Amino acid sequence: MEPRVVVIGFGNSLRGDDALGPRVADELRRQIADPRVEVISETALGVDLAASLAVATLAVFLDAALDGPPGGVVCRTLRPAEDTPAAAAHHLTPEELLGVTRTLYRRVPQACLLSVRGAVFDWADNELSTQVAAAVEPMIVRARTLIGEHLTPSAT
Repeated sequence: MEPRVVVIGFGNSLRGDDALGPRVADELRRQIADPRVEVISETALGVDLAASLAVATLAVFLDAALDGPPGGVVCRTLRPAEDTPAAAAHHLTPEELLGVTRTLYRRVPQACLLSVRGAVFDWADNELSTQVAAAVEPMIVRARTLIGEHLTPSAT
């Protein structure tokens, strides 16, 4: 299977730092013109995304977190959830979405979550806290590195 990457930034742009995932995804969409890379920006993860994941070899999820080092980008490997919710679920975790993908399509991509601990999740229309705003560029760089490494065959 030819390498194919799906990047999914998710979060609510009306809830302060929760806008991080979509903001980074939107910037990556502007920067990357490779047809092997699909960049998606969503408020929440739903089963409709399983079709895109089923044809990917790597999925990179982007989100603000409630834990982790302040301002630091954390990369965590994801595994599909063993118990998947009903197919009608509208709000899934990345692990649940990977589990649904496995159930529906009998395959899942390698997957990771890039996150930064948020500081403010109150009502704030697309406004990030200072510490999270400072992490946007490092998160973009980390995502682009993961994508580039995945799409470039290793010299063996």
